[in-house]
Amino acid sequence: MTTVKNIVRRITLFYLLTVFLSVAIVAQIIYLQFFTEFKAKAEQFALKTESLEASRGNIYSYDMRLLAASIQKYEIFIDFYTLKDKLVENKSKKLELYHKKINLTPVKIKKRTSEQIKEDTKQADIFMNEEIKETAKSLSELFKDKSADEYEIFLKTKIKTSSEKSCRHEKIGNRKIDFIELKKIKSFPIFKFGQFRSGLKTIEKTDRIYTYDKLAATTIGNVNSKSYSEVGVERTFNEYLKGKEGLQVVMRIAPEEWMPISSEDNVLPESGCDVVTTLDVTIQETAEKALRQQIQKGNDEGKQIEGGTAIVMEVATGEIRAIANIKRNEGGGYVESYNYALTETSPPGSTFKLATLIALLDDKLVDLNDIVETQSIWEYRKDKKLLHTFKEASGHNYGTITVKQVFAKSSNVGFAKLAVKYYENNPQKFFNKLQSMGLFQESLNLQITGESKPHVTTPDNKKWQLQLLPLSAIGYELTLAPIHTLTLYNAVANNGKMMKPKFVKEIIKHGQVVESYRDEVIKSEICSKETLAKVRQALQGVVDSGTAVKIRDSRFDFAGKTGTAQRVVNGKFHDSQGRTAYQATFAGYIPANEPKYTIVVVMYSPQISGNFYGGTYAAPVFKEIAEKLYSTDINWYKPVERNNDSLCLPDAKSTIARQINNIASKLNIPFDNDAKNNDWVAISKNDSKLITNKIQIEENKTPSVINMGLRDAVYLLEKSGMKVSFSGKGKIKNQSVEAGTAITAGTAIYLELEL
Repeated sequence: MTTVKNIVRRITLFYLLTVFLSVAIVAQIIYLQFFTEFKAKAEQFALKTESLEASRGNIYSYDMRLLAASIQKYEIFIDFYTLKDKLVENKSKKLELYHKKINLTPVKIKKRTSEQIKEDTKQADIFMNEEIKETAKSLSELFKDKSADEYEIFLKTKIKTSSEKSCRHEKIGNRKIDFIELKKIKSFPIFKFGQFRSGLKTIEKTDRIYTYDKLAATTIGNVNSKSYSEVGVERTFNEYLKGKEGLQVVMRIAPEEWMPISSEDNVLPESGCDVVTTLDVTIQETAEKALRQQIQKGNDEGKQIEGGTAIVMEVATGEIRAIANIKRNEGGGYVESYNYALTETSPPGSTFKLATLIALLDDKLVDLNDIVETQSIWEYRKDKKLLHTFKEASGHNYGTITVKQVFAKSSNVGFAKLAVKYYENNPQKFFNKLQSMGLFQESLNLQITGESKPHVTTPDNKKWQLQLLPLSAIGYELTLAPIHTLTLYNAVANNGKMMKPKFVKEIIKHGQVVESYRDEVIKSEICSKETLAKVRQALQGVVDSGTAVKIRDSRFDFAGKTGTAQRVVNGKFHDSQGRTAYQATFAGYIPANEPKYTIVVVMYSPQISGNFYGGTYAAPVFKEIAEKLYSTDINWYKPVERNNDSLCLPDAKSTIARQINNIASKLNIPFDNDAKNNDWVAISKNDSKLITNKIQIEENKTPSVINMGLRDAVYLLEKSGMKVSFSGKGKIKNQSVEAGTAITAGTAIYLELEL
């Protein structure tokens, strides 16, 4: 009895001890799981949060043509261990795929003998090798970074050396691919078996594309791999464009493999806004093309042009329709890499004489018909001391001419004399007048970065010297960027109202306007209306009889001013060999009477021997852009006035009668036609109607096909058994075999066509 009680006591004690230990273990687990830092650490290794890239907003031209957009691209990786374990070295899977290839059903497979299965296994290895070889070939053709043999060696080596800890995330190819290419890769032999057998993995990336390539590159900008641009709209409007990143919780499912999971911590990314610029793609393309052609022409002439800029502004609004910047790179090519238009400040030269003329006229110191004594060289002296020697370009001596002619011929001596005569005793008055026009502000505060500040030395400056007055009057000893010159000339074109250059019209999101940018007026009047009328007359004179007469065009009127200025290089105007760097400018507007666009073109030369004039190098670029603007705007064409006394009848080709009947009837063209529908007719005309004359077609004789179109002529001649050859285009002018000549089978006839 005692023994039984002892056993029961021991069992009870053991039971209680077991229960106590179990409770303690469970309690410890609960404590570790919920009340210590181990829970957080465990989740840290199993879960993590990744940022989700927001889709960057688009950039558009003023008429909503896409300039920049973000598209989804993919980086390709292979988990070679999965490929090896699940496919390449998986005998049963290889055999299954081989049987599928040779169309063996499960019933037929069961009937295979051991010898057949052994042979099938051997063929399955060969089959898999062929699949790898074909995949290597396809990858080579797609990426073009390695040969097919190199890719085959790469794939086989990685498969062989892969393990659970190596070759699990190997990048394939030398670039990101688009969705179409991704679908193509998934169809490659070893990848078509699916991600979990082939080990094919993709990482989605956002790429920035520019639909017109490098068009307006320094103005639009260029986003790098970190979604940041150094210049242009992409930089200035980055806060609008970039959107807001999202957050995604992911869970580890394998080494270097993470799977997105649902979580309250997930945040969807917010797409960026779209930016609508003021650029016109057609005008921009025209400006860049014209610049490149002129640069090439200069190079052919041995000038080796450094680069150039062309800006087109809409007069009434200040909207920039084009801003082209072309610069020579180290390799000798020309690319848009430097924003001359905003950044390059230098003495503007003779284009600044416009501001001097406005000052003289508005202060009522001169009139356009006042007389000025000019000479090829003029020494400016004060108290017998020589301050500066002024020279005319190419040694010209214009003699006694009017103020209007001084401006048209861009006389340095004339403007220097006028500045000294009327402002020498009070030079501050001249500079006050310039500032009252809106010139030499701290900055235009443009919508895009890169603008350099203009500079002028005024009489209240410690560096002031009296000769700076006439030098400033002819555009030296002061600096402006091309955008500043454009703003001044546009004010003259805009009836005296100076507009701030505008690059962006509005910000939109999902089709709704988020922010709109109004046209901004810098100065409501830069001068009186009387002065403005005289200045515009003077600008017209430059084209009619002055330094820009070579680009005058009878089809449309424009006004403007040439300018040539020496540039400082390494602190000097000339190098040791006497060579000089220049900038050649033409600034103007079209049409002359009711201006719609203002254009500034500036070309830059390296240090060269000889001259580099605005009228020779910049003006032709202006004209080419102006011609394009004129040809594409129907509002500039005068309506056609019909003269009821006579009709404008078309030239018509000889043809079959029913065709001319149909055309003349639909267009209400009067004509005489007695021929039947299937007759061939020659067509002539008088002052009031078309006249048809039947062409005689005789069997076995060569017909006349003069004035026919090629299709009709070939049909008629080959139907007659002749062999036809031809050259040219338009209507048949000559035929080698005269009409009426007898035909034998295969007779050759040569036709000459002319427009």
